[in-house]
Amino acid sequence: GMTASNKIYDRTRTAVIDNTNDVLSGKVSTDDVSLNLATTAAFSNANVGMGKTVTASGFSISGVDAGNYSLTQPTTNADITAKQLTVSANSVCKIYGETVTFFGTEFTTNGLVSGDTVTKVSLTSAGSVATAPVAGSPYYVLASAAVGTGLNNYTISYANGTLTVIAKATGVPDYALIEGSATIADKAVALFTDPGNPEDIAHYSATIDWGDSSGFDTGTVVINHDGTWSVKGTHTY
Repeated sequence: GMTASNKIYDRTRTAVIDNTNDVLSGKVSTDDVSLNLATTAAFSNANVGMGKTVTASGFSISGVDAGNYSLTQPTTNADITAKQLTVSANSVCKIYGETVTFFGTEFTTNGLVSGDTVTKVSLTSAGSVATAPVAGSPYYVLASAAVGTGLNNYTISYANGTLTVIAKATGVPDYALIEGSATIADKAVALFTDPGNPEDIAHYSATIDWGDSSGFDTGTVVINHDGTWSVKGTHTY
């Protein structure tokens, strides 16, 4: 009789069948009745399960005596197994003294079938607190407990992200040289304006003298990932 292949969850009911050995059952031996095979079949539903019912459609009979019979579409059983889904926590970076708040959306997925969703995961890290030291960095960002739709049909694994803690820059000088690709860019000088919080370089502003007659441009003070600071700006000579 008809057999069906097991498959991995794909959010469809489609089944692949083998009808090579299908024959009519219940036919009077002398009657002229023939079985016309079909290849279409479907699982009872799209969800993961073992020994699920698979029902064919499109089988028909023909012949002189076919009108004396009513054909029942053949059925069999097959499995839909869980699909592998990986949820990966995003990696983040912070300056020492800052607190990182996770909203449960800082992740990516691999293996999710279109139409299913992961809307939120639990994210934790020992490095998220303000007092997490630079010496312990990078810290793992741990993901777990995914929430969404259709997730009962997956085997879910979680991949860690990292949380890097950068040293807080202090002791900002009165000026800095700006390096760039222009031949005279090494003459440019950044003048800092102290906002009254000398330990927070991100709050400093800067004007850049590029060493020509064009005047001053506004620069941006940034903290690099190695804990150093720099001033960035653009200029056309």
